[in-house]
Amino acid sequence: MGCAIALAIMFFEIKNKYLSGFYKGSILLPTFLSWIIVQYIFYALLSGDRGIVNGILELLGKEPKDWYGTPFYWRFIMPAAYLWKNVGYYSVFYIAAIAGINTDFYEAAQLDGASKWQQIKYLTIPLLRPTVIILSLLWIGKVFSGGFGDWNGFLSAPNESTLLYPATDVIDTYVFRALKDLHDYGMSSAVGLYQAVVGFVMVLLSNWIIKKLDPESAMF
Repeated sequence: MGCAIALAIMFFEIKNKYLSGFYKGSILLPTFLSWIIVQYIFYALLSGDRGIVNGILELLGKEPKDWYGTPFYWRFIMPAAYLWKNVGYYSVFYIAAIAGINTDFYEAAQLDGASKWQQIKYLTIPLLRPTVIILSLLWIGKVFSGGFGDWNGFLSAPNESTLLYPATDVIDTYVFRALKDLHDYGMSSAVGLYQAVVGFVMVLLSNWIIKKLDPESAMF
């Protein structure tokens, strides 16, 4: 969320339309890649025997590491992959929100001697609050969902190794294995219902808290 906001503000501050278009296209490109392609990109970077990162480490005289076979590293690989693929997509929402801010606010701030950082801190970020709240509520609603439909392609290789389960296993992948290996349809249905109910309750609770703190920013 923070990275998407920072990118949106940065893009909005770039006045050269060609540079702005180039940067936006570069950051949005990963959004259109499938998780299979993302997996191959990260595999090319982090493969134990032919990976680019290990190649650089060897040139520097360092010992290569088993990035793909160590659960500890996957706690960073997965967030990095998700961030790289999706941060551009979410920055679009904030770019649209910033574009909708009345420019009179910035002109008045400039007349009062506000610096660019002060304009961002006291105008842009506070006025983005409704967008932040809506997107946050949507994310809270699926916090218990592992995004199996998205992650399946990326996790297909590492999840073949039981050694990586402590880092890569989520509710959805666990249910998938139970369904595939044990054919336990009842358990998979119960877990799906659990995810939906808990997500719904968390959205209601979060929205209730927001309504208490700032009624105008509540989603409903």
